[in-house]
Amino acid sequence: MDTKMKISAWTAASIIMVFLLSSPVSALKNPGAVYCERLGMAYVIEKTELGDQGMCIMPDGEKCVDADFVRGECGAEYSYCSLKGYTLKTRDGKEAVCVMDDGREEPVVDLVKRDISLGKYEEETLIPETGDCGDGVCSRDESPVICPEDCPVITPPIEHCGNGFCEPWEDYGSCPDDCVRRDMTAAVVVAVIAVVVLVYIVLKRRKKT
Repeated sequence: MDTKMKISAWTAASIIMVFLLSSPVSALKNPGAVYCERLGMAYVIEKTELGDQGMCIMPDGEKCVDADFVRGECGAEYSYCSLKGYTLKTRDGKEAVCVMDDGREEPVVDLVKRDISLGKYEEETLIPETGDCGDGVCSRDESPVICPEDCPVITPPIEHCGNGFCEPWEDYGSCPDDCVRRDMTAAVVVAVIAVVVLVYIVLKRRKKT
């Protein structure tokens, strides 16, 4: 491959890499935040001994940890199941479900997402941010692995992992059962390599002709 062909290949690869890294990505919202906000309650993040914790503010002013509210361990009278006249139960000690009139069990978070009376629901779109590591703020695209300066490692009680909620101190690396993988680096690298090879083959064929 001569110098001109190398430059062309790497230019094409660079353009595609920039496009991939700057494209918005669909992301799953925190189930506790979804549940709280869909029921019309305020959702706030407060600092606790375990780190930042999502809290739902009940109509009477009581604050409930988002996961506790979903499971009915706090503010049960304001739960979706109670509002709809269903029975709230926790399945396998982890997943909160509503027991319907016909005996079916439906996850409460899924129900509030599908209930059109609560308004249209859409997963949020995250636009990757760059250049923020070191600013003292652990943004949504950062983690203790990517940016330990902004995102210190917090070790919560073991029982939190596997409860069905991606807590603020968890990520895919520490608790893959609860958290969605966000790191797209490997996929981007593979895509770039594939593009470089493709461009090289095309340019080589053109040169022969």
